[in-house]
Amino acid sequence: MNLVALLTTTRIGQAILWVAGLVLAAWAIVAKLLAAGRAQERTRQTEQSLENLRDRQETNHEVDGLGDTALRGRLGRWVRKADRQ
Repeated sequence: MNLVALLTTTRIGQAILWVAGLVLAAWAIVAKLLAAGRAQERTRQTEQSLENLRDRQETNHEVDGLGDTALRGRLGRWVRKADRQ
């Protein structure tokens, strides 16, 4: 007897096909949810990278405008702050 005929005509075969369909549907739903989660995390990381870039550019702009004395003072505070931790 042909496998397709066996699965479609017998009660056990139909049950197997039904369960396989449910498993396949559940797998598709889980795969879709995982893909959505990965996309959401990728978006969050991209937003964080852009925020970090903006902060770095702002800090660079501030430092470029400082004179030597102000720059030394700022670096001195930064080094002392790191020593306290």
